[in-house]
Amino acid sequence: MGLGCSTDAVDGAAAAGHLDVVRWLSEFRAEGGTRAAMDYAAAAGHLHVVRYLHEGCQWKPECTKNAMNWAAAGGHLDVAATLTPRRRRRCRRRRRRRRRRRRCRQVRFLHERRSEGCTRAAMDRACLHGHLHVAAFLHAHRAEGCTHAAMLGAAARGHTAVCQWLYAHTALRCSPFGMDKAAQGGHLDLLKWLHARGEACTTNAMDYAAAFGELATVLWLHLHRTEGCTASALEWAAINGHLATVRWLHANRTEGCTRRAMNGAAGNGHLEVVKFLHFNRREGASRTAMDEAARNGHLEVVRWLRENRAEGCSERAMQGAAQNGHVDVLAYLQVHVRFKPS
Repeated sequence: MGLGCSTDAVDGAAAAGHLDVVRWLSEFRAEGGTRAAMDYAAAAGHLHVVRYLHEGCQWKPECTKNAMNWAAAGGHLDVAATLTPRRRRRCRRRRRRRRRRRRCRQVRFLHERRSEGCTRAAMDRACLHGHLHVAAFLHAHRAEGCTHAAMLGAAARGHTAVCQWLYAHTALRCSPFGMDKAAQGGHLDLLKWLHARGEACTTNAMDYAAAFGELATVLWLHLHRTEGCTASALEWAAINGHLATVRWLHANRTEGCTRRAMNGAAGNGHLEVVKFLHFNRREGASRTAMDEAARNGHLEVVRWLRENRAEGCSERAMQGAAQNGHVDVLAYLQVHVRFKPS
């Protein structure tokens, strides 16, 4: 008795781009595949598989709108274009151009040969991933359009050319949240362009930039914008270990921070940040600092806090160290630390 299989065989082979397997299963097995076969092949940019499923296989597979949506998200223009009826630096640059042309062919194939169409998510995702050529093709050849997510995604990823294209060809404009997210990513060229156009942001812009250690962006916002920041800027810079940003905020801004700054820096093992806050600021810490440092296995931080600060820790320090297998921390706490009740 021969072994059987299910539609998962074709679906999986198509998703992985194994055309020879898809062809064999189509010719010698009766199970066929599902709409997932073409959807996933399109998403991965396997134009040869998509073309075979559309034109050559024994069963006539369908697909869903996800096929073009996902192909566009991946920049596979040669796939997506088929899915509706017709209506060394130099070497690296050449490779990028070839990849761009392949993506265009995939989107175009789906647009021209299939009837399932797509949704606005296609252009949204193309913009998110910076595939301007795909977005321009969809804009020129399809009627679905895009949503504000296109602008937000492009701004968050720093795709300045995409944002400029959306301004020129659609009614979309960047929201304050979009400008905040551009700051978070340190996309200074895009920030300058949005600033020149009079777009707004919030205190989150500097807060986010500080949290991710984008000091050049923090400095630019400080010099050119009036929104400022909140205490979260210094706190998150400390928590994430961005010492240069912590120093700059301490010297140039007045928002300050709370004990959360040292607690978080200690918990994440950023000893130099802990020392800077200890010697330069008055907010201090709580027992959470040593508790979290112990729980995360940062023995040097635990030792420094015990020797230089008076907060101590609670029994949670030993519990956390034990749960996470930090034997060296357990041994140190057992010998050197007197626990304060929670």
